[in-house]
Amino acid sequence: MDRNPPALSLYNLSFSGEVAQLLAVDLQGGIHGGNLHDLSPEFRATVIDYFIREYEAGRTPNPCVFCNRRIKFGAMWDAARKLGADYLATGHYAKIRQDPATGRHLLCRGADRSKDQSYFLCRLTQEQLSRTLFPLGDLEKPAVRALAEAHGLINALKRDSQDICFVPDGDYVSFITRCVGHESPTGPFVDREGRVLGQHKGFIRGCFSPPVFSWGPVRRATSYPLRRQPADRRSCRPKIRHNLSYSVTPFSV
Repeated sequence: MDRNPPALSLYNLSFSGEVAQLLAVDLQGGIHGGNLHDLSPEFRATVIDYFIREYEAGRTPNPCVFCNRRIKFGAMWDAARKLGADYLATGHYAKIRQDPATGRHLLCRGADRSKDQSYFLCRLTQEQLSRTLFPLGDLEKPAVRALAEAHGLINALKRDSQDICFVPDGDYVSFITRCVGHESPTGPFVDREGRVLGQHKGFIRGCFSPPVFSWGPVRRATSYPLRRQPADRRSCRPKIRHNLSYSVTPFSV
C-alpha cells in the first residue's frame, strides 16, 4: 500500500529554512540533518490511516481536526518540550482566552472571520490549550501578508491552501484506491421496500453529498447496497457524537 504522500515536502521545508535563516532561528542542525524532527511516520500511522479507515467504515473523516490534536499539538509538542520549549506557537487564525470565573481556557474565533480556524482546533484539550499561542489571532490575513512582505519573508505571497495536505490535488478517491490497492465496490441504491433506485459508483464517491431532490440517506451500509428513503421527518435519526472536547464546563440537557 502507498501511504507515503508529500505531507512533509522539501518544498515546504525550504520555505521554513529560508525564513528561519532570515530570522536567525536555529533549526537544530538545518533542514538536511541535526535534530530536525521528521514526524511523517507518526502522521501516516495516525492521520492517513484514520482517513482511509473512516471512509471504508462509511463515515466522513476530518483529518485536519484529528491531526491537530494528535500530531501538531501532540507529537510535535512532545518534540518541542524535549528541546526545552514552554509553549507551542502556530499560525492558526484563532484565539485562546481564559475564563476568569473558572480558569478554563476558551477556544475563540480569530479576528479574520473569513480565515477563522477555530473549528479545526475544536478537539484540543485544556492541557493543550494552556501551552499554545496563536499570535495571528487578532490579525487579518492581508495584514499578516503585509507584515511578512515588509520583513522580507519569502512566503509572504505564498498561495493559500485549503486542500488536505496529503491529497493536494483534491482527488481523495484516487488516493484511497492507491492506498488500499482496489476500487471501492459498487452497488445499488435501494429504498425501504427493496426497490432498486439506481447504482452508485463506489461507497467513497460522494455518498454523503447533499441528497438529490427529495431523497436522503437512511443509513450507512458499507456492505452494500446503500438504502435511501424520502427525506422527510421519518428519515431523521439521532446523531451519534463522540470524541468531544469541552472548552466550557460540560452541562446536562
